[in-house]
Amino acid sequence: MADGGNVIHFNKKSYEDLIRFIDEVNSDLEKLFLKAQPTMSLDGSLGDTLRPGSPGWTVVKRLKDAATAFGNSVHEKFTNLNGEWTQYVTALKNAIDFFEKHDDLATTSAQEFLKDHPDLGGGGLGGGGGSGGGGSSGGSGTP
Repeated sequence: MADGGNVIHFNKKSYEDLIRFIDEVNSDLEKLFLKAQPTMSLDGSLGDTLRPGSPGWTVVKRLKDAATAFGNSVHEKFTNLNGEWTQYVTALKNAIDFFEKHDDLATTSAQEFLKDHPDLGGGGLGGGGGSGGGGSSGGSGTP
């Protein structure tokens, strides 16, 4: 929080607020994000013209195969992301003990914080996207 626009304070209450915010976001993601529904379709403009249940048609078979590969890829990426997110949230919650020794995180060096809680430094987590597309293949391990 800005104090006169120059000094940032990040005390235990601020840390608890951060954890509460992350819990709310996590809850929203679990309730609302990409829940499968019977009415979901690849493209609403296809209507009844293309029936994916007709495997004898080569075009439909290729579309189904491509959709299956895409779906499996998305599932794998989201499963990995969910695992990394869960690890991060757990590490964040476990790091609250830092405030038993320090009043304000903003007055402490990152190295000191990471010495006690290396899981939050990026080296213990995947780093942002796996090994394809537009993410990194892992954290660098250095803060």
